[in-house]
Amino acid sequence: MKRKDRFLGLYAQFEPKLILLQMICHQILYYCGLTIFYLIFDISFGVRPHFGQFFHASIYDFSHTYGVIAMIANFLNIFVMIVGLIFITEKGNKVLDFVLTVYFFHFIICAFYTGTIFLGWSWFIFNGSFAVATILLGEYICLRLEQQEINLQGLFSPRGGVICEKLKSNFVGYYKRVKLFEGLFTPAGKKDKKEEKIEINNRSELVELRNIKVDSLDSISPGVKMA
Repeated sequence: MKRKDRFLGLYAQFEPKLILLQMICHQILYYCGLTIFYLIFDISFGVRPHFGQFFHASIYDFSHTYGVIAMIANFLNIFVMIVGLIFITEKGNKVLDFVLTVYFFHFIICAFYTGTIFLGWSWFIFNGSFAVATILLGEYICLRLEQQEINLQGLFSPRGGVICEKLKSNFVGYYKRVKLFEGLFTPAGKKDKKEEKIEINNRSELVELRNIKVDSLDSISPGVKMA
């Protein structure tokens, strides 16, 4: 396999549509979580909700109430992101990519909203801290869930035996269908080397059996043969 194929992740069944869908789900979940927390704390603190809470560069200014609300809402949104990583991403080795993608697109939107790339040190420090915390906790939880032992005790129960039989029958049926499908595209006169060796061995065994029978008949005395 070429290096380009390895880079594209073909070893891990690279599926661009699935990855794009997961990215969209994480981005929507990120803003949905922020929206819920902003509404809750805006109502609790008695301030007016506005669109700048999401994308304004100076939102983390603690001299006003909006800065405190932004800090609390983004901190609690970490756990919403982790839940999304558990059920959408599921793999610990993909957590870093998806979390950085979410915060990267958030940075792009904030830059367009404010009209500048440099959003201020406070914005980069707080969002960088939230991203690192999400990555560390998300990877830890996802890896722990991946390393959980599979409970095989139920397979040895009466119901588990039925499940095993169904799995076995499904596997056998799948194997037969694959063989049938391969046979449709195999030329009539073409056979695998293994099949040819098996046929040759079977023929040699038949020849040996015939020779043994002939030798055994020759070794029998004429009187016994007549009898």
